[in-house]
Amino acid sequence: MKKTKVITTEDILLKLCQSVSTVLTSATQSNVAYSAMVQKITKTTLKPDFGCFVLFDGGFRG
Repeated sequence: MKKTKVITTEDILLKLCQSVSTVLTSATQSNVAYSAMVQKITKTTLKPDFGCFVLFDGGFRG
């Protein structure tokens, strides 16, 4: 019997964080990291049904 793997929202978020971190690290030639915090925000709607808010923290140069 073949075992079905369930992909969760957290799995998708982790892949998105890894992808964005890789792209920004490459584009800026600087180390870019992400926080492991995921927060649900109620009474807010984004279109399409899957969306996110992004908060940048740290210093800016250039």
